[in-house]
Amino acid sequence: MYFLVQANVYLDPDHYKIFDALEELNIDYSVINIPPTANKIDFKTNRKDVFVYGSVTIARLAKRNTDWFPGSFY
Repeated sequence: MYFLVQANVYLDPDHYKIFDALEELNIDYSVINIPPTANKIDFKTNRKDVFVYGSVTIARLAKRNTDWFPGSFY
């Protein structure tokens, strides 16, 4: 599983804990910025086992990318 983590999640005070968990479990991930007005995820990968972690915006956008599974739990 490849995690795509949204960097700019300001309302969750424990957001940083995801990085500790991913590192401890040796899970591949990338960090991206998603503006609230984004209409696509500007990230390219050949992997299909992608899961996004972040705001409702990134979850909604990941759902559009039908190549990614699970994508999100939106």
